[in-house]
Amino acid sequence: LRLLWRSVATTAILEKYLPDHGGEVLKPAVINKLEKPFPFYQLKLASSVTNPDQRIADDIESAVADVVDLGRSLLGNLVSFVGFSTVMIQKSPWVFFSLLLYAAVGTLITLRGFAQGLTAAQINVRDREAHFRSSLVRVDECAEEIAFYGAGGAERRRLLGSFGELVRGGFRVLRWYTGLQSFQRTYSWCTIILPSVIMAPQYFRGEVEFGAISQMFFAFSSVKGVFMFVADHFGSIAALRAKIERVDALHCSLSLDIGTDPQLVSPHDKLSSLPLVSPPNVEDRVNRIRLQRVNEPLPNSALLVLDGVRIQAPTGGQTQLLGTIGGDPSGSHLQLLPGQALLLRGPSGVGKSSLLRVIAGLWDDGLGTVQVSTCNVFFLPQSPYLPFGAYRAASSFRDQLLFPDSEQTEEKPEGSRVALGGRTWVVPCKSAAHGSVAPPPSNADLLAAAEAAQLGGVLKAAGGLDAEADWSTRLSGGERQRLAFARLFVRLPQDVHPGTGQCLVLLDEATAACDEEAERQLYLTLLQRVRARGGALLSVGHRGSLRKLHTDDVELSTACQ
Repeated sequence: LRLLWRSVATTAILEKYLPDHGGEVLKPAVINKLEKPFPFYQLKLASSVTNPDQRIADDIESAVADVVDLGRSLLGNLVSFVGFSTVMIQKSPWVFFSLLLYAAVGTLITLRGFAQGLTAAQINVRDREAHFRSSLVRVDECAEEIAFYGAGGAERRRLLGSFGELVRGGFRVLRWYTGLQSFQRTYSWCTIILPSVIMAPQYFRGEVEFGAISQMFFAFSSVKGVFMFVADHFGSIAALRAKIERVDALHCSLSLDIGTDPQLVSPHDKLSSLPLVSPPNVEDRVNRIRLQRVNEPLPNSALLVLDGVRIQAPTGGQTQLLGTIGGDPSGSHLQLLPGQALLLRGPSGVGKSSLLRVIAGLWDDGLGTVQVSTCNVFFLPQSPYLPFGAYRAASSFRDQLLFPDSEQTEEKPEGSRVALGGRTWVVPCKSAAHGSVAPPPSNADLLAAAEAAQLGGVLKAAGGLDAEADWSTRLSGGERQRLAFARLFVRLPQDVHPGTGQCLVLLDEATAACDEEAERQLYLTLLQRVRARGGALLSVGHRGSLRKLHTDDVELSTACQ
């Protein structure tokens, strides 16, 4: 039961946390109705719910175990209650109803006196525990950087400070538990003499025998387990409530607007949000950049059009408008034409990467409209993501090349794929050979893509496509960036498949860790394949050598007010 329940609960949360739009046909008319297409990313930006990993992995498992244990204990008490409550009522109704009243008073005192404080202390401890564990994980992930800084002592002091907060929170829970258990023991001891006090007059009047009193004691203790269940198990119930509130806060943040603080949502709103909450209408949204996928040709056959785009950084309370192309106060205006390679320049922090995030659909805070006329949009970030294997950190090089389509063996028949920031969308496309499907990549295709990205030596040294390793630590920064290009070359092979549509490639300093010669070769190979498909390329970069590899360049600067 525990495993099944945990499986259902974890699957339900993960479906909201990491939604998959790959199987949906998203028409341009309805694409903007996805209020938060990347909940896991928006949740990190909002910072309203911390440590979702522990809430999913630990809190759900622990809460399910507590519910099952409490349910089993309650079921056992109910079986005894059914058998002995009749005996108590027959022997002495006064004892039965006196116990009921006594248990109700004890439960009320427990709830009023300990519920809020103990639950808050439990939530605080679990928050501190999650932060301590995430800090340890971060040390493991950033071991090389910490070693270069010689910052082992500084990290130890920081971790000890975090652990000290955890210990202090544990002592607060211990104080609440001490008070609760003291009350529980005192209140339970009083029930020992309760049957004697009530039945003593009947015994002295000769109305009942001593054996009946002994029988009443046994029945009393059995029935008391049900009436005093909440008071006797309140420590476990408080811990369960803390876990459920943490999971519910994550669930509500995924169901409601990501920016909503779950602590400000009333319990009624939380419960009402549990099934499904429809996102607000697009017309009701304000200060949102509209991202439109259109099938109709754009002006001048452009693949990308920006119209009055002003980006607002998601900083929470304060409004921070980022720079625009040419410093235009009306916003960024741009048309990216087929065959064009455009370099986006500007000082750090002006909003170059933010503009790519808007085009990729990660951000929508601001004003203006972004129109894309192609179904095939690819995004290469500065720090490529290298996933772990299913059961350990090691994974095959084949899976790395095919990511995020490692499990996909064939294309969807409804339309062309859109690999946008790691997501795959199926969108209806108008093409001369609509419905034609490119064959899945063969071993030769994967090897060719690796060679084109200058990873042939790495692949040979590793032992081939099926060699497994923790590639996030084995590959250097430049090799990881070349791996991202190899993934793109798998999807843009040298031979153009009949009916292949135009493509748009967005690169966010995707070669910053590569040497200039490797950068030049990667761009030349990419440009040849993009132009063969009538596509275009938009890059963000700082190197002067990039200008020679692009047909045009524009500069972002702070808009004049």
